[in-house]
Amino acid sequence: PTWGYLDCDRGFKRPSKATGIRKSTTRKTNCKYRLKITASRDDKNQYKWHYRELNEHNHEKSSSPSAHISYRKFTEPQKKQISRLLEHGSIQARGVSTIIRDGASEELYFLPKDMYN
Repeated sequence: PTWGYLDCDRGFKRPSKATGIRKSTTRKTNCKYRLKITASRDDKNQYKWHYRELNEHNHEKSSSPSAHISYRKFTEPQKKQISRLLEHGSIQARGVSTIIRDGASEELYFLPKDMYN
């Protein structure tokens, strides 16, 4: 069978590499939740998927997809459009944010601070 694991994105804390210059925060809670996923072929040579939850989350569910960085990333075309709009200098980040959201075919979850980064 084919198998793999999915870990909670608030899982294992990384060792600190802080140099004391800037105090950084982490959303990691050392959550041990893990999902084991396996796939095996049935009599018709079709994959049948199975999963098993290992451990429990040690935190509440996120209130919004914007709490996860993977949902807040811009696509390459969006990055190019943002750069072009900001080059003019006459449009503020808030206006660029509105233009990007209005032009998207799906809901976007980026935060105002993502526009400045």
